[in-house]
Amino acid sequence: MGGRLRPRFPSSLTDLELAERIAPEPPALAIGTPLCPRCGQPDFEGVEFCGLCGMSMAGAHRHGIDGPQEGVWTAPGPHGLLTYRSIRARTRVFRSVLMLAIVVSLASAFAHLAYYAGLDPILPRLPVDNSVWADWIGRLRTEVVAIVVLVCVAAAWWTSRAYRNLLPMQIRGLRVSVTLARVAWLIPLANVWLSKPITDDLFRASDPAVGFRSSTWRKRPAPLLSNVGWVALICALLLIPLSVALMPDVVASNEGQLRVALLIGVSGYLLLVLGLGALAVLADQIADRQEARVDRLGTSPRPSLRQLHNKAAQARVADEQVEAEAAAAAARTGRLDQRPTSGDPLWGSY
Repeated sequence: MGGRLRPRFPSSLTDLELAERIAPEPPALAIGTPLCPRCGQPDFEGVEFCGLCGMSMAGAHRHGIDGPQEGVWTAPGPHGLLTYRSIRARTRVFRSVLMLAIVVSLASAFAHLAYYAGLDPILPRLPVDNSVWADWIGRLRTEVVAIVVLVCVAAAWWTSRAYRNLLPMQIRGLRVSVTLARVAWLIPLANVWLSKPITDDLFRASDPAVGFRSSTWRKRPAPLLSNVGWVALICALLLIPLSVALMPDVVASNEGQLRVALLIGVSGYLLLVLGLGALAVLADQIADRQEARVDRLGTSPRPSLRQLHNKAAQARVADEQVEAEAAAAAARTGRLDQRPTSGDPLWGSY
């Protein structure tokens, strides 16, 4: 008895469960794709928060541009010119200027003290007439003013490099902008107040123990040496002008007032020496801390434009290879995934 043609049942390969199906390949990361700063999840849709961990994408890293997470920028790139440069040479120059200011301040304090000893019958006096000391006090007063201006210029020159290093050293949360920090020492009167937070930020943020792109350094206390030096400078800036104002024109009838003015001058110049010395020590410590932080994090040069183009070309080649492999795989499995139809030669065969 002859058989009848019956349709075959469709292959079970066409009814694969969702869990058994091959997941699609994730899209390749393009140059500049935002990455979550916490988990590294790429953001292809431009969302405000990471879809995996919920982290804000405001500080997201850019793939192929921001480079590795830990590293100090030492070369300029297409997205910024701020790079780390050692401040050791500038620190030596700045320290030399501070030492010169300390020598001039000590000489002025000695002249005030020698003049006072010449007026007091009890204290031992040098074999120099008091008019000579008065003349030296007037000369050194002008030199102190000039040396203070030179210190401010040198401090602005040193700070412009030291403060610019903080951003390439992966420091966040700066209280003062880089532009203001570069000119803060040159602003009259305001430099007395601005110099303190800038110096404190430099000392605390340059700590090698501060994390990558972290602002936890702001919770650390200011160094004691900075507080002592700043108070000494403030007192010196008040006592020295007061000493000049109390100097009498006629010495014979105002000897008591002259002694008070000389003692105030000695105190003011000694406090100035203390403040300048503290600033010199802080500058050395900041230079050491920045170098130690660079040694801990390592250097990570920013890629050049040619490197970025090479990365983009490599990414395109990788995408084409993935698409070719996917097309070949689809061609191999297409026959199994295709449901038989009435026009198929196998339709109804056993």
